[in-house]
Amino acid sequence: MSARPPAPVIGYSLAQVTPPGRPLSDVQYAAYPAAIAVAGGLPQGIPILAEASLIQQALGLYDGIVFCGGSDLEPRMYGEAPDPGAGVRPMPRLDAMERQLMLGALRAGIPILAICRGMQLLTALLQGSLNQHAGYAHRSSDRAAVVHMVKLDPNSRLFRIIGKPTIGANSVHHQTIKTLGPWLRAVGWAGTTIEAVEVPVRPNVLAVQWHPEELMDNPAHRRILEAHITDALEYRQRRLVRQPNLRIVPVPERGGWHRRMGA
Repeated sequence: MSARPPAPVIGYSLAQVTPPGRPLSDVQYAAYPAAIAVAGGLPQGIPILAEASLIQQALGLYDGIVFCGGSDLEPRMYGEAPDPGAGVRPMPRLDAMERQLMLGALRAGIPILAICRGMQLLTALLQGSLNQHAGYAHRSSDRAAVVHMVKLDPNSRLFRIIGKPTIGANSVHHQTIKTLGPWLRAVGWAGTTIEAVEVPVRPNVLAVQWHPEELMDNPAHRRILEAHITDALEYRQRRLVRQPNLRIVPVPERGGWHRRMGA
């Protein structure tokens, strides 16, 4: 009997909160490491670093990265002024760190699972934009409550992972994708709201607006995390092999991308 390979190391981003009467704190939501472990990964929280060299060094530690839910993005990340009525409370240190971490992961081909805020960050970095406040029509205080259905593109990888055309989803967000950049492809919808996206030039990148980590008792949601673990194992096996001749570099003023062919 062959030995089971070591679990892939999956980094997951932390969040920032301000508890009543206390200073800003870096925290983790327990559902993320628990879900990563159930899916077969070794979870490792990623501290909110400021030094670019440390962030770059951290990228070498992970076989995959889960970008978690959390606070709203600073609207200037997608080229808009803050809407005073949207209730956005920026976390600039978190935004700056996750921006660099995600761009580095995309350049290196590290598998990404982007959840809620993570999907919004991916959208902002790839030249899309967000509705700063889309309302709370589907939002539930119960993070494990299924409150609406998501229709999937039958030609998408997400459809192949889940194995059926629709999936029931939870919802705790109030921001949504407004426009998609050229690198992103919408693959899931709740009505007209985009609920899932993929990056065709990076097949191991998947983003969902809902929270599968809260629904791990459901095999369809568990398969999303398991697919990320499979991607991470494949990445670990080939990480020393030179990547194809495709570079994706940030456009400084927007954090967006453009393609440059050639080594």
